[in-house]
Amino acid sequence: GAVLVPGTALVELVVRAGDEVATPRVRDLTVVAPLPLPATGGVRVQVRVGAADATGSRDAALYAQPDDDPDAEWVRHAEAVLEPAAAEEPTLTAWPPADVTETDLTGWYETLVGHGLTYGPTFQGLRRVWTGHDEVYAEVALPDTGVAGFAVHPALLDAALHPIGLLPGGDPATGPRVPFAFEGVQVHATGARLLRVRLTRAGSGVRLVAVDPTGTPVVSIDSLVLRELAGVPGTGAAVRSRYAVTWPVEEISPTDTDLAWAALAPARPDDAVPPQPRGAARK
Repeated sequence: GAVLVPGTALVELVVRAGDEVATPRVRDLTVVAPLPLPATGGVRVQVRVGAADATGSRDAALYAQPDDDPDAEWVRHAEAVLEPAAAEEPTLTAWPPADVTETDLTGWYETLVGHGLTYGPTFQGLRRVWTGHDEVYAEVALPDTGVAGFAVHPALLDAALHPIGLLPGGDPATGPRVPFAFEGVQVHATGARLLRVRLTRAGSGVRLVAVDPTGTPVVSIDSLVLRELAGVPGTGAAVRSRYAVTWPVEEISPTDTDLAWAALAPARPDDAVPPQPRGAARK
């Protein structure tokens, strides 16, 4: 029943910020907390990029705040490391590959509803899927919506991830799984409306290579890890609290073993309060 901003949109925002400081490649990005949208109104978003280190890399973090409450705390939803672009551009050869089997997609998105994931029309972009050679190949298309201003439209990239469950060797899940950790994300070309995608296992994650119908590389992800979504944090007091549990808290004698101990210590200031928006007057 919650509407979540997809992880691919968080990646898009961070990539866009990296473009401004010549570090467009996302070395890694972790979704700290899902970003839910309110039933009415919207959210303000900030992406903060730090100074470059000796290698040219920069830390980045993404925050959000309810649009109708300028005094609410800013909540961190993603943290990342940005780096300069890599020269290598991945490619795909013959399409579709030989010796693969096409998957019937009838009822695909209706089945996902039963697993707790409901996709709106813009996100139902999966058109064809093939499996074979321990890999998954797919064609995904963006419905009639604009792509101007995007590196890769988040709905298009999200659709490219939908057939991940067809890869062999996946961990069983009892609930919906969503993108959690990205490594090595690089956009090679913009403006794509149709992608040809190859998904393969990469350690504990999944590697993605996507090209346009002419074979031009569009986007690649070295590794993507999914995580089971158990509830939707991000709006409750527990997530917004300025306090965090620390451990160990003190010496506890054997006679105290029937007691549960915890201590609250101030969280890092940048966990909740990023720089103020430009031109905004804050208390």
